[in-house]
Amino acid sequence: YFGLPPSCGLGVAFIPAFTMKVFWPLILWMCFGVIFALNRLLYRFMKSQQPEWDSPSDSIPKSCFCRSSFERADVMACGKLKLQLSWYFPIRRVNMQNAILRTQSGLFIAITATSMSVFRFRHNPSGFKTLFAFPHVVFQSEDWWMALPICIC
Repeated sequence: YFGLPPSCGLGVAFIPAFTMKVFWPLILWMCFGVIFALNRLLYRFMKSQQPEWDSPSDSIPKSCFCRSSFERADVMACGKLKLQLSWYFPIRRVNMQNAILRTQSGLFIAITATSMSVFRFRHNPSGFKTLFAFPHVVFQSEDWWMALPICIC
């Protein structure tokens, strides 16, 4: 996003902008999947290189500034930091599914509102009905009919 409006990347066309608003949770799911896959690959790689490796903290070099920072943080956490890191590495499938479903649950209202936005319109003095969220789209125009299957999905 980087502070740019979506129209910079998608243009001002209705269908690409509406499709992106409706399907952006799928991008979020794909990001979860990529994180899960990279985590599993990294875990397998580390186990193949060092079979005694148990936690991400084992991969911090002994003579590195990061190691001393980690040791201080571990002392402040009463020695539980290494244990807590091992809870998330490797990521278990059920934990990833839980994160995806909780995110989906939290975003349900926003996704539903976006999908239903093609059914909220205003009457104009010219007699045309336009969508509230997209005032340049006329109700039952070609763009509106193209968006209808997208919001039903």
